[in-house]
Amino acid sequence: MAEGGLPPRPPLATINGNDVNDPLSRKKTLKNGRISQTKRSVRKTLECLFPADTKEEGEAQRDRMEEKIKQVKTLMGGVDATTNTDMIDTLMDCYVSTRERFLSSGTAPLCDFQPCPVGRERQGLFVVAEDSLRYLLATVSQHDEPVSSPDPEKHGKPRCPEALTLRKVTYIGHVAVVKIQCRRGCIYRWTSSPHVGKPFLVNLR
Repeated sequence: MAEGGLPPRPPLATINGNDVNDPLSRKKTLKNGRISQTKRSVRKTLECLFPADTKEEGEAQRDRMEEKIKQVKTLMGGVDATTNTDMIDTLMDCYVSTRERFLSSGTAPLCDFQPCPVGRERQGLFVVAEDSLRYLLATVSQHDEPVSSPDPEKHGKPRCPEALTLRKVTYIGHVAVVKIQCRRGCIYRWTSSPHVGKPFLVNLR
């Protein structure tokens, strides 16, 4: 099975005389029987999968990614002036350099000003207790520490290199119950408040 549980794609095949081993040329059979060959640019399609429990959640994830793409291109000089190739290349360079600095120094840069994207003014709000915030930071730190999983396919490296992403948020009063997960399958459940007996502390204040 391919990524995301999808069946593997069939191998590439020659279509209309185009040899898949020669991506820089395009062949076309003319009406007179002759073959016309023209040069073309190398193209690479990147497929983004949005795993979600419902179609609506998947579409919401896709919309958020498209909005982020617009924001990045705007910062790079404009949506129309920035190609996808330039954007992806710049983002990869930025991630690699940031990751290398993080691994060498043990600290990650934090931005003290976080703008609210257009259309996200109605995002969910919740209250976070200090102890719950500390627990979240410890969880993220533990995810990046050496793992001792017996499953080499799940953790083939001494550290899990995948970033944690927000998968699902539900609300109980003023408390958020969050599911975070990385692409290798590490799953964590976090609540923005500790319990006092059975109730949440935040909901008692």
